[in-house]
Amino acid sequence: GEMQAPHDIIPALDHATLKKYRRQFRLDMPLQAPKEDLAKVVVSHFKENRVPSEQVTLSKFIEMVKKRKENGAGAMISTIETKRAMQRALKEEEEEEEEDEEEEEEEDVFTIKQNGVPIEFVVGAKVEVLYDDQEWYPGEICSYTETTGKFRFKLTEGSNTRFAEWLPNDDIRLVGYKEIKDPSEANPNAITPGGPPVKTKLEQEVDAEQKADGK
Repeated sequence: GEMQAPHDIIPALDHATLKKYRRQFRLDMPLQAPKEDLAKVVVSHFKENRVPSEQVTLSKFIEMVKKRKENGAGAMISTIETKRAMQRALKEEEEEEEEDEEEEEEEDVFTIKQNGVPIEFVVGAKVEVLYDDQEWYPGEICSYTETTGKFRFKLTEGSNTRFAEWLPNDDIRLVGYKEIKDPSEANPNAITPGGPPVKTKLEQEVDAEQKADGK
């Protein structure tokens, strides 16, 4: 079989992989670059740079750090003498880049009414949960499932119990949230979470009849 050329394979890769390549080789591309443009740059970079020697990589890195941190770069370079320190620095650079990357994805903001007041919150928000012993326990929101409209919660003290529930809910009160005093403050992209499935009129009547029959 013939070896496939990089310009055939690379554009077929998913966007996340191309972004990783961009981050790894610090390609000069804007974060929001469309996938096609990114693929083109990755292809040409891949063709030109098979595997550069370690020396080339290190000198490129030093040059980049100098550019990035022109103020005080000299001091920084002189402290990075050993290969180990260099690798550490590379890792930190990568983590910094990853943080930049994560900021691209806006986190979902949810909105519900609590005590009649509209509030907004995100996954990770602190809550208090009313337990069977009528005590409120601290917890937090772990995730949201779009298909069911339920949030997953975990208690943060003692038991680490996890459970899923809809919001708003009389037994769960949000502690970490933003109160929307005026509609103009509301986030236009805020998601109103789904609630329990609404029963049809027929189902409600059947329920009522079964209750009446003592079932």
